[in-house]
Amino acid sequence: MAIRGRVSQSAMLAYWGKARAKDLADEDHPLALHSLDVAACGQVWLERNPAFVAMLAGCLGQTPEATRQLLVFLLAVHDIGKFAESFQYKVPALVKSRFEPPLPLRMGSLRHDAIGALFFDWLAEDRALPAAMQLPGSNADAWKVLLAPAFGHHGVPPVTETGTGAGAARARLREHMSAASREVAAGFFDWCAGFFLRTTLTACSTPGAQLASWWIAGLAVLADWLGSNTTWFPYAEPAQRALSLERYWQDVALPRARQAIEESGVLSVRPRRYCSPHALLPGLKGKTLRPAQQLAADWTISDEPHLFVLEDATGSGKTEASLILAARLIDAGLADGLFFGLPTQATADQMFERVTADVPHWFDDPSRATLVLAHGARDQSHAFQAHLAQRDDDIPGEGGSATLRLTDWLAQSNKRALLAQVGVGTLDQALLAGLRVRHQSLRMLGLWRKVLIVDEVHSYDPYMTRVLLQTLELHAASGGSAILLSATLPRVLRSQLLDAYARGIARVRKLAEGTRGRRSPARTSLEAKSADYPLLTHWAPSLGVMPREQAFPAAAHSRRRIAIDYVTREEDVLARIAAWHAAGQAVVWIRNMVADACAAWERLCERFGRSPRTRG
Repeated sequence: MAIRGRVSQSAMLAYWGKARAKDLADEDHPLALHSLDVAACGQVWLERNPAFVAMLAGCLGQTPEATRQLLVFLLAVHDIGKFAESFQYKVPALVKSRFEPPLPLRMGSLRHDAIGALFFDWLAEDRALPAAMQLPGSNADAWKVLLAPAFGHHGVPPVTETGTGAGAARARLREHMSAASREVAAGFFDWCAGFFLRTTLTACSTPGAQLASWWIAGLAVLADWLGSNTTWFPYAEPAQRALSLERYWQDVALPRARQAIEESGVLSVRPRRYCSPHALLPGLKGKTLRPAQQLAADWTISDEPHLFVLEDATGSGKTEASLILAARLIDAGLADGLFFGLPTQATADQMFERVTADVPHWFDDPSRATLVLAHGARDQSHAFQAHLAQRDDDIPGEGGSATLRLTDWLAQSNKRALLAQVGVGTLDQALLAGLRVRHQSLRMLGLWRKVLIVDEVHSYDPYMTRVLLQTLELHAASGGSAILLSATLPRVLRSQLLDAYARGIARVRKLAEGTRGRRSPARTSLEAKSADYPLLTHWAPSLGVMPREQAFPAAAHSRRRIAIDYVTREEDVLARIAAWHAAGQAVVWIRNMVADACAAWERLCERFGRSPRTRG
């Protein structure tokens, strides 16, 4: 493979990418090899997730094969900023031992991710992009949008201030990278473009690149975390350093990446074919389905993303109904797993116990699917600790137990939890995908191909509700389905949830129609109309602007008549309380205002006297 100018492979391998300590001269992993490790993790993951490639191909207007090559190229150059002396001198001993004469000292303040973005600005400024990146009708802006999430693999976008005018990027880059290192970095950049971009790319629009960048950023974080793990990618030995980059890619990087992808638990496995709710959920065996559960079992599931809003009384079987719908969406090929978001840690712990008991029955070999509990106090959950203990009891080579597995890699952080095939946790773990927080993109990637189930959707404050709407829109933009559960949902909030989901679908459709030269019509907001209860509201793109609202009977055990007798005078209230008190009954008197509650307490004390504990 030709390399720009006279840059040799040995010159590229002199630069370190990973090192154990800043005072050791022989404990490192070459930057070029680390870059291939990360790219290999991305390629193997993409090979196992063709739907992800197809989704981004739609955003970028490329063929799936061209998209896959493009993504792997972006991962291969994610650490190009580490060629800078300001990074290399973080381990001075390595610089002195690998370079003769030593590299010129540069002490710029930018991180290597920002230097990578600055390096690309310099290439574009000098019109020195590799031939494979010079596309007719395209521009450097689209490439900059695509490269930014790869450079920002530490969880935040790279920030640079190049200034304006000719030569601004070159002048800023000189503070961090000498001319010699720029030449070597450009040589490696050229090699990656020639090696990975083998299918001709078509012009890519900036809006398409911007939408795709949300998920590219998550892929970059995932691939970098896996490719940096020395369990799977130990530092290169002399024999591996002697290999050509092509041979290292084929003989070392790809085999190690396949092991890392499999053992980390980031892959989903196909469950059994769905046949009936009673086979799906053991707790339903021998029982008659409740109305919500029967409706979920009978509902038509078309081949498109879906939003369901289920409103029914507490204890009516909504949880089982949501799991039935989720299983049917997975069975239809619309999802691979699910995440169940709940309002509190206590409810998440309870749901984790239910999922641990029920969901393993969905799989022929439960030990191949992964299950995680995600919230800040999960280590205090008895059910989660029991799940960890069961994992530790598995005997290597003897097959897994009849439970979903939890890998060491997934268990290390809540940030990785959404990557498990089945997740249960507090809703904030999913909502962080819709906020500008570190590693937000990894959580978005975790939600991809998941059915997002949100319980008690009415119970969140305005801020949480706004973030939920944004997360729902992003989830819909990736083609994800969602199921929202509530006992008491205002109609206006139901309309907002429907409309947010439809906006996400419209973003992708508008982009696709733009690539075909069509102008999409103005979108009409969705509106919930029915005041029936219980109610299942359903929307999918094929329904247009009319969501389907289906009323159904309440569960028999939740039907009850309560006699209500209105009284308007406080004296009548006190008289009734006195009568109930005399009969030995317990009474609760609820007042809405603090002042009213204090006044009511005084009236009760006047009537019944103060207890010894309250006197004085």
